[in-house]
Amino acid sequence: MWAVPLIFNITASTSGTYGATISWSYTDNFPASGGDDLDEPLDVESSYFYLTAVNTSTVAVKSLIVNEGLTSQTNKTMNIPNNGNTYGIGYYLAFSNTVIQATYTDNSITTLYSLPIPNTSNASYTADL
Repeated sequence: MWAVPLIFNITASTSGTYGATISWSYTDNFPASGGDDLDEPLDVESSYFYLTAVNTSTVAVKSLIVNEGLTSQTNKTMNIPNNGNTYGIGYYLAFSNTVIQATYTDNSITTLYSLPIPNTSNASYTADL
């Protein structure tokens, strides 16, 4: 057993090319009460959702707009191959009127409306493009 409690500052954040950066910061004592493990949840608040995408079309996606028409709109050039695999895109603000628009390499466009994004922590949505 540890003789003197130690104080730890713990920070973590998401990283990537797309979406928002989500950060966590905790100060904790070690050993923690009730055991020798530090256990801090890395929950994401309900105002964000994690976007994944699956492209089953005949061509690759070349850009993606999330929250089209809203002040939080993001437009990113990216390559999502048409191979049916699931790709993690990133965290975005979640709204009841969130719209996702994909532009393909042949310049066709798909727009997804009325997305069923749950208003819960750690929400996610997979866009079938």
